[in-house]
Amino acid sequence: MVKSSKVSKAVIVCNGPSLEDIPNEWLEKYPTFASNRIFLKEGFQPDYLAIFDLKMVFTCKLVEDILPSAHAAKHVYFSEDAWPYIEPVMGKKWNNVSILHWKNFHSEDGTLLPVFSSSPLINIVSGGTVTYGLMQLAAWKGYNHLLCVGLDHSFTGPRGDHFSDEYNEPVNIPYAVDYPSDVDEILKTNRECGTWVFSERHYQVKTEGFYKVARSYYKNLGGQIYNLTPDSKLDVFPIMSIEEYEKQYG
Repeated sequence: MVKSSKVSKAVIVCNGPSLEDIPNEWLEKYPTFASNRIFLKEGFQPDYLAIFDLKMVFTCKLVEDILPSAHAAKHVYFSEDAWPYIEPVMGKKWNNVSILHWKNFHSEDGTLLPVFSSSPLINIVSGGTVTYGLMQLAAWKGYNHLLCVGLDHSFTGPRGDHFSDEYNEPVNIPYAVDYPSDVDEILKTNRECGTWVFSERHYQVKTEGFYKVARSYYKNLGGQIYNLTPDSKLDVFPIMSIEEYEKQYG
């Protein structure tokens, strides 16, 4: 980790409902990192695209819609488990693809470890959200100031953090109807049963610990992470509007 006094900005484009209100013209001012269903943001093409979530590639329609954004990106990152669903329909070999091992890190007792991957040579850490993965990718690329948009930090119902019901169909992954109330127990259930559990409170608790690690990591880089998502439920990073940020720091 090399601390730098130079400000190098990038935008982390999340898939929360508020993303619909972000002007594409503003996004085009900065290098952008986005993920999964970003193709739903009409007219926008990210510079760096990450397809880490296996649930995103279980249907042919999703694969077909993901491919144009993947092809146009400067670089696209696939997780090892998502790659087998994408590769057969890609056609000719692409030069802008990297395959990464996307995983949670656990201690010997099964507790999630808040690890931040500092190098592509190290497994990229899930942290329960692809946004955390994007923050690691941005650090690898040398950016030390991140501006997050669409980071509503809400999570209701199956894939409720995305803004189109069209893509919320079942994908043959078992869902838990009755989930444990204890966070440690829910993580244990996920590991042992391969069950995906959608609880807003558990999602928030799980991911906020990792976001705090990202905040510290970027501070040590001499940088900062800003959440430019008004009314976001995530207050780990300073929250302000795009207009407020541009007036103060632009």
